[in-house]
Amino acid sequence: VSMASVEALDPKPGEIILDMCAAPGSKSTQISQILQGRGVLIANDPVIDRCKALSSNLQRLGVYNVVVTTLDGRAFPKIVGEFFDRVLVDAPCSSLGIVSKDWSVVRSWSIHNVIRLSRLQSQLLRAAFDCLKLGGALVYSTCTLTVEENELVVHNLLRSRSNAYIEEVKLNGLRYGEGLTEWNNMKLSDELSKSLRIYPYHNNAEGFYIVKIRKGS
Repeated sequence: VSMASVEALDPKPGEIILDMCAAPGSKSTQISQILQGRGVLIANDPVIDRCKALSSNLQRLGVYNVVVTTLDGRAFPKIVGEFFDRVLVDAPCSSLGIVSKDWSVVRSWSIHNVIRLSRLQSQLLRAAFDCLKLGGALVYSTCTLTVEENELVVHNLLRSRSNAYIEEVKLNGLRYGEGLTEWNNMKLSDELSKSLRIYPYHNNAEGFYIVKIRKGS
């Protein structure tokens, strides 16, 4: 299911692409294979130890045309400006979607942590949007199901960036539902119905959230 975010991103050979939260590298590997040696992928993760694992995984799989960086994802707009054709933000999250595989997620879960993560996710998503070229597209995804980390993060981006538009995504071979447009008596953007909620029971796999956002001129 997690590979669905790359399917939604729909990278093309020749493009310049950023995988903002790339470690351990499965999605970067998939993107690199689709690029077929044409174009460049920046595989970024701010945690040095995770980047070491990312680099060794890419080397082991014989992946080239990939540059590994260890930047805070929020810094990209200041460093490169509107540079990328596509950006993948597979954001750090509370991981509630993988509870069936890892029960420790429940023990470490707290609303305080969700609020902290939501703030970080909003900053990463804004940075991803701001370093897209005009006409470029990004995919924001998490392996959690809390609205605070998903629809609310995207809703806030749509309010702060008037040229951000959600694009409909069709995923092959997966069942999924629509994103929420109302939560806790709060009306959210109707556009969010184009985002995807994948619940564990849909495919007997982990839960996931995916949205594709286009940068208009």
